[in-house]
This record gives sequence, structure tokens and C-alpha cells, in this order.
Amino acid sequence: MKTLGDRIHPATGRHMIYVVCEGVAHVADEFAEVEWCDRARVAELVPFSFFPPVQEYLDAHIL
Repeated sequence: MKTLGDRIHPATGRHMIYVVCEGVAHVADEFAEVEWCDRARVAELVPFSFFPPVQEYLDAHIL
């Protein structure tokens, strides 16, 4: 597991920790589901800017 960074989320005020995961994912806390996505699907689901370190990782690693 690699940590990309952390911050207080500007919209929710929650402490967010952004990590890179490989393999099996599972739902935790208040989330309803997990979905592995390609770049087009990410754009459909998230129509706003990502935290810059997350965007840099996605740009370099997601097709």
C-alpha cells in the first residue's frame, strides 16, 4: 500500500487519507460499494477535480 497524501476534505471537513491499493477491495464504514474503474468511468462518477496528488497518480497509472 502506498499513501498519496492526506488532508481535511474541503467539502465535508473529514480527514481523508488517499492510498493506492491493488488486489481485493471491500466496503468499509458508510460506503455502499467499491468499483474498479477506467478513466472514462472515473470521469462519469467524479465530475470535479481530485486532490492534486491523487490526480497525478491517476494521470500516470489509469488508462
